[in-house]
Amino acid sequence: MLSRAMLVLTLASVLALAASAQDTGKRDQEALQGTWKVTKMVVNGKAAPDNLVQKITLTVEGDLLTVYLDKSKLEEVQYTLDADTKPRRMDWTVLSGPDKGQKRLAIYDLQGDQLKLHRLAGSQAAEKRPDNFDGDVMILERVKK
Repeated sequence: MLSRAMLVLTLASVLALAASAQDTGKRDQEALQGTWKVTKMVVNGKAAPDNLVQKITLTVEGDLLTVYLDKSKLEEVQYTLDADTKPRRMDWTVLSGPDKGQKRLAIYDLQGDQLKLHRLAGSQAAEKRPDNFDGDVMILERVKK
């Protein structure tokens, strides 16, 4: 009798944790909506020049993320979030440009109006997900309306 009660409690705990992670993912997706400007970008271990960084923006609408350089669209991706991991995961499917159809594995950290994104460069981005924010990273700030 006691073991059955423990099983029920364990199952209830697992279901509650899964629901909590799903809620976090939905909250994160809602919080991502809008326009973001890049404030810092590290590529190949070096800070990107400010005059380039200031020109890059991202817009998030629903599950679509679009990257712009000035007003020119560089890339559009459809994304999914996994908030049940540390660090949290973001998977991209490229919808436009020469990389159309390719997958990219990223991690993200969303703290209020600041977003950190990290994915590996080139073909590695489809095969391996970074496990921390060391190295190449993009830091973004929400554009206030």
